[in-house]
Amino acid sequence: MLRTLVADVRRCIRTMSAVTMQKPEVVFILGGPGAGKGTLCRYIVEHYGYVHLSAGDLLREERAKPCSEYGELIETHIRNGTIVPVEITCSLIDRAMQTSKNPHHRFLIDGFPRNQDNLDGWNKVSPYFTYNAHNFFILVVTNIEEG
Repeated sequence: MLRTLVADVRRCIRTMSAVTMQKPEVVFILGGPGAGKGTLCRYIVEHYGYVHLSAGDLLREERAKPCSEYGELIETHIRNGTIVPVEITCSLIDRAMQTSKNPHHRFLIDGFPRNQDNLDGWNKVSPYFTYNAHNFFILVVTNIEEG
């Protein structure tokens, strides 16, 4: 299963890389907890030079920053068990992409978008990457069995 998935990913990345001319490449990696998103992302980062951006990690990092613009609001949502507004998550992802030192402008976005509201928020908050990215695709990981 993992070998087949890796072969498919390899084929997609080769195709994208062959036609990209310094425009950002964005791959959304979706799947439930424990599906293997992290495993797949590590493989793609190691072999293809993408930057792995986890929406959850970006939210946790922002929450932990002293004097954070969104830290208190993120903390409140997490404490209350509610969803952080999509505009905040999108802004953090956009900022991470804009400040990335990745020379290839290749990004894996893990755990985002989760629904149509997230995708609409992405299109609204991240216009540079929405309209200037050469390729977008969504890879849904259902379950990876290593071996």
